[in-house]
Amino acid sequence: MVQRDYARLADLTWPGTIEEAGGREAFIEAAQEIVKMLEDKGIKFESFETQEPANVISEGTYTFAAVQTRAWLRNAKGRLVGESFALGISTDGGKTWTFVDGA
Repeated sequence: MVQRDYARLADLTWPGTIEEAGGREAFIEAAQEIVKMLEDKGIKFESFETQEPANVISEGTYTFAAVQTRAWLRNAKGRLVGESFALGISTDGGKTWTFVDGA
């Protein structure tokens, strides 16, 4: 979101979320609209960071991990910090991951 690389954002998003959004292109368009809506309200993404994964659990062919996240946004009144988490999901033993936003 910070770099506006919406294709990469889609690549890193759990396929079920992409499907729920109506497919890859619809997901990308929705992400662009969210950023535009925030910017129209004077809010801009500044940076985003993740912590090391925690609570890694494997179940069958799935591996799950909780990843703490922090986003910095700016508006006319100052800087905002939002803390949340993402659920990382791997189907290949942790070689590749996709994510679902915890919020």
